[in-house]
Amino acid sequence: YQSITNKRINNNLFMITKVNRNENFAKLQAGYLFPEIARRRNEYLSNNPDAKIISLGIGDTTQPIPSHILTGLVKGASRLGSKETYTGYGAEQGVKELREKNCKEII
Repeated sequence: YQSITNKRINNNLFMITKVNRNENFAKLQAGYLFPEIARRRNEYLSNNPDAKIISLGIGDTTQPIPSHILTGLVKGASRLGSKETYTGYGAEQGVKELREKNCKEII
C-alpha cells in the first residue's frame, strides 16, 4: 500500500504517490508514436513512389470495424472460452494458419 496525496494546481486535481518513478521514463522521446510512423512512411513513399506498403497502423478509428474483421475477432475470442480450443499466447512468429493465408493473399 502506498500513500496517495491529492494536490490541486490551477484548478486541476493531481494524485501524488510516494512510488519512485522509473528512470527510463525520462529517456522517452517526446511525441506520439503513430504520427512519427506516418511521417516515416510518407518520407519513404516520397522517395520510393512505386513502393507497395502494407500499413499496420491504427487505421481510421472514426469508422466502425468491418464485419469480416469483427466476425474473425468474435470467432477467435470465442475459441478462448473452451479448454479444447484455448491456445493462449501463440508462437512468437504468429499463428501458423494465419501466416499461411496471408502469404497466399499477398504473394
